[in-house]
Amino acid sequence: LDASNPRVFINLINLYVREGRPEDALEKSELATVLAPDNEEVWTAAAAAHIANGDRLLDVGDSAAANIQYAEAVRAAEQALAINPENATASAYAAGGLVLQGNPRLYDRAAEMADVATFIDPDHPPARYYMGTVFTYQGQYALAREQNQLGLQANPADPDLYYALGYNSFGQGQVADAIISFEQALDIDSDFAAAYDGLAHMYIQLGDDALAIDNAR
Repeated sequence: LDASNPRVFINLINLYVREGRPEDALEKSELATVLAPDNEEVWTAAAAAHIANGDRLLDVGDSAAANIQYAEAVRAAEQALAINPENATASAYAAGGLVLQGNPRLYDRAAEMADVATFIDPDHPPARYYMGTVFTYQGQYALAREQNQLGLQANPADPDLYYALGYNSFGQGQVADAIISFEQALDIDSDFAAAYDGLAHMYIQLGDDALAIDNAR
């Protein structure tokens, strides 16, 4: 009815991301950024779409293509920040696009962007999530868990934060705590495949092959 309304595109892009349809999100974000290049929320949504598509590509083993998507997420987030430097979500997505490339030379910049986001909004779950991811990639699991917990204080219904908390607990040798966190993620989102995968991994550590198989299936 109104293909010139950027808000329709923003809502649809974010919905596609939440529904696990990053390719559809990217298709709409390409249209939206042409329609409204001066709209910070359009660029922020585009950054989210690129991160989601990078995650999809990484899941199927195409790390090179995933890294291109993560770099595109940084570019989109920077466009949003050029319009509004106080956009905490864009800063968080910039941090995510940087750290998820897995390049240690980008970790400091990722941490800086996440730090900016938490300075703007201390209760910003994505910022806490990506700050935690920086610490995870650096092997600083205690600091990562602290960021995950701060994110969950702000949003106790974020399955990604529980998932991250699970693997950071595992990084500290706390398998039982990791299992609890993965189960909490599944309580929120019963279709969260990665959390089942995490449970399978943990039950392998415990030698419970039957439960590992059940969760992997």
